[in-house]
Order: sequence, then structure tokens, then C-alpha cells
Amino acid sequence: MSQSQSTARQESLGPVEDETLPPLSFREMLQSTFAAAIGVQNSANRKRDFTRGNWVHFVYMGIGFTTFFVLLMLSIVHLVLSTS
Repeated sequence: MSQSQSTARQESLGPVEDETLPPLSFREMLQSTFAAAIGVQNSANRKRDFTRGNWVHFVYMGIGFTTFFVLLMLSIVHLVLSTS
């Protein structure tokens, strides 16, 4: 198998984890979670997330963000109803 075929085969299997890349910081994960929540994400950040991120961390961030969002909406509704 030639070098180009090997590279093409690796790319088709998904991202290759590189041990030399640092993991995502909390800020980078929070930005990616927020971008996912509102439905915008550029391809460079998406590739970064899939190569350097851990899916378990993104699940926890998603659950945390959703919980925060629901509590924020409940608080706003409670505040509006109590002032009217």
C-alpha cells in the first residue's frame, strides 16, 4: 500500500489522535459547547474538537450548559411573573 493510500485510509476512518497535541482548555470547550447550542461552528474548531477533545467532557459540558440554561429561563420567568 502506498503512502497516499495509507493516508487516505486513515482519514476515512476518522480523526487520528495525536498524543503530542494538548487537550482542550475549559474555555475552548465552553466556546464549542455554546457554539453547538446556538448551531454555529466553523470547520477549524470542529476539527480541533474532534482531534483534541474528549467526548465525555463534551457530554458533561452539554449537560451542565443545558441545566444552566433551564435554570436561567426559570429564574427570568419567575422574576417577570413576580413583578407583574
